[in-house]
Amino acid sequence: CMDMWLRTLMDESYSVIQMTMFGRRKRQFYIFIFLLFVSVVYLKNGGLENIKEILSIVGRMRIRLKHKVPINNVYFMKTHKTGSSTIQGILFKYGDTHDLTFALPTKGHQFFWPQTFKKEFVMPLLERDGEYNIMCSHMRYHESVHSIMPKNTISVTILRDPQYQFQSAFEYYDFGGKECYNIQTTNPLKTFAENPYKYQPRLCRIATQSPMMYDFGLDLEQMPHQDKITAKIQEIDDHFDIVLIADMMHESLILLQDMLGWDITDLVYFVKAARLDTDKRLTDTLHLYNIRDWNFADVKLYDYFLDQFHYKVHNYGKRRMIKQAHKLEHLLKAWDNECVESVGIGDDLQNEDMHVQFRPDLVYGYNLKPSKSDNQSCIQLATPEVSFTKRLKEKMVKMERIIQIG
Repeated sequence: CMDMWLRTLMDESYSVIQMTMFGRRKRQFYIFIFLLFVSVVYLKNGGLENIKEILSIVGRMRIRLKHKVPINNVYFMKTHKTGSSTIQGILFKYGDTHDLTFALPTKGHQFFWPQTFKKEFVMPLLERDGEYNIMCSHMRYHESVHSIMPKNTISVTILRDPQYQFQSAFEYYDFGGKECYNIQTTNPLKTFAENPYKYQPRLCRIATQSPMMYDFGLDLEQMPHQDKITAKIQEIDDHFDIVLIADMMHESLILLQDMLGWDITDLVYFVKAARLDTDKRLTDTLHLYNIRDWNFADVKLYDYFLDQFHYKVHNYGKRRMIKQAHKLEHLLKAWDNECVESVGIGDDLQNEDMHVQFRPDLVYGYNLKPSKSDNQSCIQLATPEVSFTKRLKEKMVKMERIIQIG
């Protein structure tokens, strides 16, 4: 019982300090000082009631801070085929609505993936004392990215169960096609899953083995080495404030909202970069085992942060989470009814800005209702990544926030 109270107290105090304007190291320092103080008080006065009282005070502080100071500085490490385009869409909409400053790639919509991130990949600020607020475009991670953002930035990423993430990537990036493994069977994914080790790990638009770990900077030749995997997981744990889980998307968004102090309406989204055809999933137990074994590094990464995530959800409170999830689901349905006329692929989409740039034959987009074609919120919700990035670049240059390169 005492351990539960102390663990909850630690999380509550951490949340309070996260919502202040301190940098990461100062936040960690003040968390340490706070917990040291609590420990001294408890040992000196020796009572569970003292812990409960302090916990109550911290909780009230947390609520006040959450509603008073929304956090606008967010770095989102976008991973492939994990629902990250949906999270990016939320950040794009929030930053656009509040006229925040985006850190954007000098060319295209990605930071030169698969090259490891470098500062020169970012469109520079016009003012020397200016700051970026949001950074959320694809990159291959390097810890130097954190120096681009203000010290009080909240760093976020998202992971997905590797057996499903890999299957989605296999179909989306056509690993079985001529430009990759050239598997000439009626079901290339099933053929691959029967014996993955017949094939060599390689890049086919993304890494074909443990693609999430590759996004985080682990090289293909390092994937079999447990020490390299462990070190990379620790690096991610040290540098990121929260790791979302795509398989629990609504719970992830609610935890993110709680950390950032945003309103639940800020979480409204339309799903991005999703396929209409999702019928080719593997079901055979051996095939699924082989896929997990092939993606060993990603499995280790996912399992580590899934355990953390379950604890965060538990600490948030089951009833509270269910209540917020119902609110979010209601909002999503309401906005879909408000804005969307239909979904479609390729030429089914009437507005050119709503066309997806990659796999338009597979990924669906949105046709807005004629009455909502000029509604800014509906446009933000429906606009895909490439078009939105282009629009934000134009806006940032026009607002004299960043310098156009090239």
